[in-house]
Formats: sequence, structure tokens, C-alpha cells
Amino acid sequence: MDHDTEFNGDSFQWIQHDFDRAPIVHEGFIPQDDDNGEYEAEENGLSVASYSSSYADEPMDDNSGTDEDDYLHHNIPGPDNSTSEDYHSSSSDDSTSAGEVSDAADSESEFYTLQEDVANFQQRIRGEVAEQDGQRRGRRAGPHRRGKGGRRGGGKSAESRPEIKILQTEANEAFVDRDYDKAIGLLERLIKTNGEIYGAYTTLGEIHRERGNPQKSLTAFISAAHLKPNDAALWLKCASLALELSETDRAKYLSSAVYMFTNAISANPGDFKSMFQRASLYRELGHHGKAATAYEQMLKKLPHDTTVLRHLARVYIDLKQIRKAKQLYMESVAYYSSGGGMLEEDGFSWSDVNIYIELFGHSREYDDGIKELKFVARWMLGRAEEAYWDGVRNDDREWDSDDFPRRIRVGGFTPGSFPRISYGDGLPLELRIKLGLYRLKMDRIQVEEALRHFAWLKPDDDGPDAKVYDYPDLFREAAEALNEAGFYKDALRFYEPLINMDEYPDLEFYFQLADCYRSAGLSKEAEECYQTIVANDEENIDARVSLAKLYEDQNMPEQAYAYVNEIILLRRQDKGTPIKRTDPHGGADWPAPAKRASRIKRAGPPLVTREQRRENERIRDENVRALYKKFQYLHTRARAGEDQVLAEWMECSSDLIDDFRNSRVFYPYDKHIKFLGYSSAARKRALEGYRKRENILNAMEMMAERLQGSMEANGKQVENLPVPKDYRGISFDVWLDIFLEYALCLAKASDIDETYEIIQAAIDAIVFYHSRDSMFQIHVCWFTCALLFNDDDTICKITRWFMSTYQLTTDSYRLYAALHRLCRGSGSWYNAAPSQKYLLRQIRAMDQGLITKQVRHIASEKVTGATTGGQGMSTGGSSLNVALLVLYGHILYAGGGYGYALIYLFRAHKLDPQNPMISLSIGLSYIHLSLKRQTENRHFQIMQGFSFLFRYYDIRKGSQHPKERQEAEYNVGRAYHMLGLAHLGVPYYEKVLKLAEDIPKDAHTKETFTTDAAYNLQLIYAMAGNLELAQRITEKYLTL
Repeated sequence: MDHDTEFNGDSFQWIQHDFDRAPIVHEGFIPQDDDNGEYEAEENGLSVASYSSSYADEPMDDNSGTDEDDYLHHNIPGPDNSTSEDYHSSSSDDSTSAGEVSDAADSESEFYTLQEDVANFQQRIRGEVAEQDGQRRGRRAGPHRRGKGGRRGGGKSAESRPEIKILQTEANEAFVDRDYDKAIGLLERLIKTNGEIYGAYTTLGEIHRERGNPQKSLTAFISAAHLKPNDAALWLKCASLALELSETDRAKYLSSAVYMFTNAISANPGDFKSMFQRASLYRELGHHGKAATAYEQMLKKLPHDTTVLRHLARVYIDLKQIRKAKQLYMESVAYYSSGGGMLEEDGFSWSDVNIYIELFGHSREYDDGIKELKFVARWMLGRAEEAYWDGVRNDDREWDSDDFPRRIRVGGFTPGSFPRISYGDGLPLELRIKLGLYRLKMDRIQVEEALRHFAWLKPDDDGPDAKVYDYPDLFREAAEALNEAGFYKDALRFYEPLINMDEYPDLEFYFQLADCYRSAGLSKEAEECYQTIVANDEENIDARVSLAKLYEDQNMPEQAYAYVNEIILLRRQDKGTPIKRTDPHGGADWPAPAKRASRIKRAGPPLVTREQRRENERIRDENVRALYKKFQYLHTRARAGEDQVLAEWMECSSDLIDDFRNSRVFYPYDKHIKFLGYSSAARKRALEGYRKRENILNAMEMMAERLQGSMEANGKQVENLPVPKDYRGISFDVWLDIFLEYALCLAKASDIDETYEIIQAAIDAIVFYHSRDSMFQIHVCWFTCALLFNDDDTICKITRWFMSTYQLTTDSYRLYAALHRLCRGSGSWYNAAPSQKYLLRQIRAMDQGLITKQVRHIASEKVTGATTGGQGMSTGGSSLNVALLVLYGHILYAGGGYGYALIYLFRAHKLDPQNPMISLSIGLSYIHLSLKRQTENRHFQIMQGFSFLFRYYDIRKGSQHPKERQEAEYNVGRAYHMLGLAHLGVPYYEKVLKLAEDIPKDAHTKETFTTDAAYNLQLIYAMAGNLELAQRITEKYLTL
């Protein structure tokens, strides 16, 4: 929680940093919202406003409203959203189908959950009505309960009373007159009076529907449907409304629609349309097991129905139960082929054959798929008796266009015995292409047979009636299969016709085409395809990787190196994101390269020449130098106190920093690479010996080395090149000052995000990152800004850097304590668990350094947490660090662990027995430990505490500084005061006031003990009744 966060209410204001300790707040408490009285329930019965708010108002917050509102408005019923797939999720292809399950069991969990909610709701309504009736009759009536054999719904509503009939009439008249506001008010009163009036809900639903409130309309119709659960039409109406609303929250409303279809099916078991819709919704929601169960139920009622079979096959594919799908299709083929059903439109069609044969592809049974395709197609074309074709398995001559030259050679074939259309010309093109695909994917690749089938697509036809316009998906499948099988030039015959297809080529298509071109040895065409991708997707890395490799293979190192740098920069900006070949634009507006290299125009901009780059760099250098001169002039005036130039100076600083940050040489893909210069030779030396683990960056790094070596093959001596000390004529020390001064000005302006961004940019620059002095200055500036923001979280991170960089150094631990003391944050980060664990690891590392090698070897598996330095070496010290022990003891003390704190404080006391701070800390730890509810010996601990407290007192009393003696007097008096022994503390407080006269009152001394002691002393006097003395103390020490 931010330290200065304010919690403002109507009657109080809490600013956290104004308190030493924050009040205890239970997270579950939610203040009552009494601004809107309509949410409060009336004393007798459910109020109209609370019931009707789901209709009359916008959706309420989930924490407001009554239970009825929650039910009617927020908890629209839906099926269980479990990801369980019933028995289908774990069953294998060999598993048998489950037994028949009733329609209600399909959504058993969601049905009974909603039924329980509805029953509770109806019972509350009846109880309210009965209680009101009983009060009018002068007797007490309890909630109405159903008898043991009562009906569960659909019965007549309670007998209408005259006032109910009047409300109904008035509501209907208002509805007819289109006075919807009046009608809604009357209907809500009617529902409050009698919650079982079916017509009130339906009328309310129609009103909200006409007013364009589908959510409230659906809520009303659901309530009506539960009053007449056998009204299938009303359930379907609710389902239709839920589907309309699914555009806003699809998962929620589709689940609701499933529940409503289930109830509609229960009311009308013969409604197969609802069964289909419910099953399709199950599949869309990802409940494939439930979808399979639903389709199986329909298939049992409609045996061999091809529509059901198609949908069930797709679900089985999702469940990876291909064998079950094939078995069902085999049974249907046997049924239809025996004359049990019709073919084509009303029965088994070519679409069913296509789905059936596709199943063999999913199971990689290509030989069986070819055999079954031929058998079924032969039957579909009326040649089932020509079983001799089953013996021809090495080719597909049965499906040639002509009898000659291959089909005539088959024994048993008689030309003219069947029409020509029943052979090759009668086979649908989709199935023919599938024959070709399966021939390519067999263990024994039959590419010639596959190309015979693919030739039916006529890939060389570029006329207006070319088949590519009708079958682009078949062209793509054929091209991908040939490309995968290694027949690249044949694949290009089917890839290239797709280039000119509108809205068809996408990112993946261009990758496949480019890879195919490259594998076929057509580098120019591959380059143009990759350039098309880069031109249309500025952040695509895959295409740049391919281009870099392509240029390297073509001995074009400069072009390759340019793309390598782009790849590294992109990976720095989005490190950790997996690289996928996806088209963010959907492929609709992509420009297509021409068909061949001679007609391809460059998709991307031409590469910048070396001369152009040098000229651009010269212009930028001149601009930066001029900007720096202006910066120096404004900086001098700003230092002189001219506030009017501060904004202009900050603008100049920002421009200079932007130029520095845009220099890629300062921000390599890994900041552990040292800066050795601007030249390629210097960058090469910086890369030596360093490898990234990420695959792409590792490959790009090695390529960068190769390219650098290629570009420097002229034999220049680069070993003794000096490392630059400036950038654009400005030394790096000045650049660092610009960064840090700009960050401090941003911090004073309370721009925390921009401040931290500038500081992080300075840390990431390798010219500063590898300079110990620069990193020290940056972190000093960083914690200064954090103190201005009172950001104790950042303070904790910065101080940990100091303790890691300067391990076992006393000042680093003192800095941790001092910065947390100065920060006005919550203080929670000072003794947070991560800080405790880190310091404990430091102590363990320190202790391990004192152990002999033999003991360390024996205990190596037990001693954990030893830290390592920057070079991976142990940082165990040769002596114990008192400041570290005291700091860890104080952290435990701040967390209330006084007993544990004493362990480390005693270790520090042993090392430095004359340290007054250690004695004071031990004394206070004992005293606070004695004040706990459960303690072993309270008086003994108090005596122990005061023994160390007076040891501290004696050491401080011998000091030559009056302020230190005053501190000792105050602390002892405050200890007595804390224990309630005010009379013993008064003499010490009085000594504090007396010593104040000896402390010089100059500008460099800031003592606060006098004021604190005077305040405590006047409180003691006032509580003792000595108001005159209390007033005298106040006037002398506590007034300005």
C-alpha cells in the first residue's frame, strides 16, 4: 500500500503516515451503503425496490442488493463449468460407449443447483405473503410449506385477491397504452404481493424487450419459465435471448442457454432441434464429453442419421477417439450399402464419405484410408460388384479419366459395362486430392501417383474459370504436402496460383512459399517473400532471421548484419515472448509479390548505403553538439536560480538523453557485454567468449561474429584500438550527470514513472553498467529520488544492491537502516520477509567464512544460503560484522521477535561490549519481552533489561557531548514511564531539561529530546493534578 494513500469517507479521514501504527482492518468488512434506501428490506416482507432493482436499474455491484436480486439478475442459471469430459475424457479408442443417460442427467448438477435456488426463492415469497395475510387477520402465520406429495411446479397460482386483480388490470392497460414506466411499477408491486403470477413476469419481460433491455427481459422470462416448467416454447424463448446476449459475455450466456435448452427438452423430449443446439453449445464451451454424450443419445433415437454422425465424428476427433468415430461410420456404410437407407441429400452423401476418409488421416492409417475410399466411392457410384479392384493397391488406375492406357490392363475389367461417369470423372475432386495426399504420406511415397491426382486441379490454368478460384484450399493442401515431402518445384506449381487470390494469402502462406523458394534454390524469390512479411509486420523476427541467413549464404554480410541488429533489438524489447508465425492482420490486406522474380517488386524499402548512413550520422552529431551548447547555457542560468529557464533546460536534457538512448551500441542485447568502442571490430572483441542461452539470440550472436569477420577480412589491426571516453564530443561523466540531474528534477516534479525510467536507462547503458563509480552514483541518485517519493519498496531494492555490491561492509548495513529511517513510508519493507531472508543469508555467508576448510567440507550439504560475488566466488568474510548482526537483530525486534533478536544482539555484544547502542537494544528487548502476555519470568526479564539499560546509561554518561548524555537520561526515563513507574522517570526527564542548557543552539544541531521530555513531563504533572507545574513546563519548553 502506498504510504500516502488517503482513505476518505463521509465521517472520517485516515492518512496512514500520520500514525506510528496502522489500525487493524478486517479485509472482509464492507461499509454499509446507506445512500440508496431502496436496497433496504422493509420490516415486513420483501420491498418492491429491492426486488425490482434488477429490472428498473442498471446492473448493480455484486456486493449490493438482496438475495432475490442476486438470483434474478446476477445468477442466470447455467450448466456446471467443470472441464470434466465425463467418461470420454479418459477413455481410449478401445473403450465402449456409455449407457443411455437421461436428458436431465445431462445437466444434472446445474439443474438441481438452480432448482434449489428457485425453491428457496419461491418459499421466501410465499412466506412474505403468508406473513402479511396473517398480520391482517390478527394472527401469526409461518412460511408456507408444501406437503409431502405436493407438485414441484406448473400448478395454479395462489387464489387471486381483489387488489391483485386491480393491479393486473391497471398494469395491462398501461402496457397497452405503452406507458412502460407505470406498467413496470405496477407489475413490481404485483410481484411483491404475489410472486407466483405468471403473466406479471411475461409482461415485464415483453416491456424490457421492447425497451431494448435484453438482460432484464431474460431475467423476467426465466422467472416466468420456472412457474411453468413444462412450457417448452418459453424455455426456447429464454434460450434465444441468452444467445443474443452471448456477444457480450459468451461463456456465461452460452452456459445459461444450455440450461434452458435442457429444460425445453425435458418439457418436449421429441425436440431434436433443441438437442442439436444444446450439443453444439457443449462443444463450443469445450465440454466435449457432454457434447459426445448428447450426440450419442440422439444417434440412438435416430440411428445412422448422417447429420448427427457428422457432428459426433468432429467431437470424437476433439477427444482423440478416432477409432470410435470410424466404427460408427463403418456401421452406417454397412447399413446404407445394404439398402437400409437413402443416398445423397436425405441419407449418406459424398460429404459423409469425405469426413469418414478424413478419420484415417487423423489416425495416420493411409493405406487403409485409400482402400476404404475406393470401396465407398465405388459403392456410391453404383459399381459395388466390381470387387476385383480391391486387388489393385499400388496405384489408382481405377479412377483414371480414360480406360486407356492403364485401366484396360486390369483383368476382369470390361469397357462399357458401367458409364464413364462412374469411374474417374465421377469421383469428387476433394476425394481425389485426398487420394494424392495419402499417396504422399505413405511409408512408400508414390509421388507420381499423387501428381496424377493433383493434375486434376490444372495448376497451370490462369484463365477466369481456373479451378484455383473454386478450390484454393485443395491447392494449399497439395502444395504443403509436396513441400513437406521435399518436392519443392512441384509444390511451387500449386503455391504460386494462390498468390493472386484475394484475401487468401496470409503470413503463414508467405513463410511456406519463401521456404519453398529457398529450398528450390530460388533465392531472389525467397528474398521478396520475406521482404513482404517484414514490410507488413514491423516486429516479425522469423522473417528477419531467414533474411539474415539468406544474405549470409549469398555472401552479403552488410545486409545480413543489418537484420541481425534488428533481431537483437526486437528481442530486447520483447524478451521472453515465443516467436510464432502468426498473422496479426488476418491476411486480408497483404500485398502479394508477383509470380516470378522478374515480375516481383521489392516489398520493403531499399537498404541504406554506407555513404548515406555516414551523412545521416554526421548531421545528427552536429545537431547534438548544438543542443549541448544550449544545454550548458541554460544549465548555468538554472544553477543561478533562474526558475523560468528550468522547463527549457529539462526539454534540452530530454532530447540529449533520447539521442543517447537511441544509440544501439550502448544498449546491446545483453548488458553484460562490455563497451569497447563504436567500430565493428570493437563490438567483435566485446562479443568474444560470451554466448546467450536463448536459441535465436545464440544463433544471431554467432552469425554476428561470422559477419564481422567477413566484413573485416581486409586485414586491419584492431587489437590495440583505444576505448572511447566520450560520445558526440561529450564525456561519459557529463552524460551521466545529465541523466541524474534530469531524474532529480523529475522526482521533484513528482513524476515517479518517468524518473525511474530515466534511472533504469542509465543503469542499462553498458558504459555506466561496467563502471563501479558510475553505478554507485546512479544508485545514490536513485535512493534520493525514492526518498522524495517515500517509496520504501524501491528503497529496499536499492539498499540490497549496496549490500550485495559491498558485502560485509559496515556502511552498507548502516545505509539500509538510515534510509528506512528517513523514508516516511509504511515501514513494512524494513522488516519484510524477503529482507529478513536476505540478511540471514548474509550472516550465514559470514559465518561460513570463519569455518575451517575441513569443517566446511563436512557441512557443505547442510549450510545453505552462502552468497556469491559477481565472479561466482564465495564472499565469506574473515571476521564477524557487528553492524550486520545488530541490523538483523533490529529487524527481528521490529517484527516483535524479541527473543530471537536477543540471540544476534548478544553475538554483537560479545564482539563490541562497549557499544551503547547494543546495550540499549538488549535492554529494550528484555523489557518488551516481559510485557508479552505469555512469558516465563516477567520480573527477571525486567531486571535483566534494566541491567543492560543502565550499562548503556553508564557508557553514555561518560561522553563528552551533552547531547549523548541527554539521550541517556531520556531513554532511561522513558523506560520507567513505559512500565508505569512515572515517579521514577521524572528525575531523568528533569535532567534532560537541565542538560538542554549545555547544548549549543546553532544551525547544525537538531536535538529533539528536550521537547519530548518536556511533553512527557507535563503529562505526568497534569495527570498527578499539579496543573501549575504542568503549565510552567508547557510555557517554557513547548511554546514557540
